Amino acid sequence: MIRFSFLAFGFVLAAGSAYAQCNSNPPYPTTCYLADPTYDPERRGNYVPPTCSALGTGYDSQIKAAFDCAHPRVQQDLRKLSAIFVLPQNYPVGAGKSFGMWENPTNQHVAGRSYIFLSQNAFGKSLSRAESETQNAVLAATGNSLRVQYQVVPDAGALGLLSVMAHEAAHAKWYRDGVARASCYVNRIRPFWTGVPNRKWVEFADDAGSDHAPASGTRHPKRGLNEGQLHSLYPRFASVFAAISPEEDFVETYKLIALAPTRLTTFQMTTPTGASSNIKSLMTTGRLKTKIDCVLGLL
Repeated sequence: MIRFSFLAFGFVLAAGSAYAQCNSNPPYPTTCYLADPTYDPERRGNYVPPTCSALGTGYDSQIKAAFDCAHPRVQQDLRKLSAIFVLPQNYPVGAGKSFGMWENPTNQHVAGRSYIFLSQNAFGKSLSRAESETQNAVLAATGNSLRVQYQVVPDAGALGLLSVMAHEAAHAKWYRDGVARASCYVNRIRPFWTGVPNRKWVEFADDAGSDHAPASGTRHPKRGLNEGQLHSLYPRFASVFAAISPEEDFVETYKLIALAPTRLTTFQMTTPTGASSNIKSLMTTGRLKTKIDCVLGLL
């Protein structure tokens, strides 16, 4: 099982940049450079697992710094990954994008390992930049001209990379752990949706026919959103990306937990008129908190 997520171009290796002050907490997941640029994650017959080669210390230290900043339960979940790979610059599958994968034992005839693959574009970005780019790409993919800006204090590259790692790890977990069948997901997150698509490949911002249930009180981004409607998503969803599909609803909630924004001074999203949604505050009450409690229970 595999999925892709958007990452904008403009890579800068920021080995010397300031990270959030997070305590070292080994053991760390295995980190690798993908040795075989012809590795095909979609292959079913004669599937060959990815192979590791040595990863440069600049990448390795940034991945560890991001891991150290994750919520402790997310750290435990990240340790279940067989490896975290950094992709070659010209890797042909979903060029310029990161993805998470679970090897399906049924049709790939392997042990069901899970991995995340990080594009080099994921490194060297603050959390505010990473989140702004991602959510704006979702809006663009749905044909919406609205653009948002995230404000984060302290704003560090470790958290920007963590946001990508957590998103992709959550996609691997979705398949590996059968999240859609978990009772809390069925009872607390599934009611927001008219149905849960059954698919093996998740393209960026692809809703696969998903729509919000009437009881959600929200409008799906594909139906067009004005600023007020966009802000109305945030008390119920972790982000506009979360409002795309039931999978992304889980994945973006997981990512929000990973970032542990309660330790941040500021974590909010602002639209062009200056209106803002205080995500740090919204995640502590109401429907979004109900989702967070559910996902925490699955970690």
